[in-house]
Amino acid sequence: MKRAALVLVVLIALSAAAEAVILLQVHPDPRRLGAILLSLSLTLGAFVGLTQSSLLRYLRQRAAESVWIAGSLPLLMLVPYLVYALGTGCFSWLGAGKLLAYIAVPTLVLLPDRLHRPPHLGWRDVLAMLALALPVAANWLGGIWTWPFDLYFFRPLFCVCVGMYSFAVVRNLDGIGYRLLWRRQDLWTASPISSLSPYSAFPWA
Repeated sequence: MKRAALVLVVLIALSAAAEAVILLQVHPDPRRLGAILLSLSLTLGAFVGLTQSSLLRYLRQRAAESVWIAGSLPLLMLVPYLVYALGTGCFSWLGAGKLLAYIAVPTLVLLPDRLHRPPHLGWRDVLAMLALALPVAANWLGGIWTWPFDLYFFRPLFCVCVGMYSFAVVRNLDGIGYRLLWRRQDLWTASPISSLSPYSAFPWA
């Protein structure tokens, strides 16, 4: 739990540093840029946090205490969107509704299985997987993170977090999840963006 909180703090600090660097180079709207970076930090914080077994144990315990807690905890994933949408001025009731439905459907479908953990694949599992996969395949989550253009990277992060919560926390399955492997060459892979000019990297400036 402490490690997940530390990761979130580090990500927010890195976002603040990134905003300062960008502002010095291209002078975009600081409020909008700050909203994007903070929203990304919160989303990444959830994404990284769900790799931590301590956080998963905590969430499972809370979800087991009450059906209301189990159903409301994933709604925290709406916070990064609200930070982004209100900060950039592109809030959409349709977009918020899409995200709410994407969270609610698999969560509600799996809630009856949160305590007794059926050992085999059941119809609820299949329905929840369809609810997670179909909107992605049909591009129903498009048109949500739209400023300054379609920021696609928010979608997979959001979807993975919702799916992980649904099956690892609500369904309480063991042996599922993902790991993040930090390698030195990843920094080199990411470095080509630094070779872009500021105005090509940030077209809204």
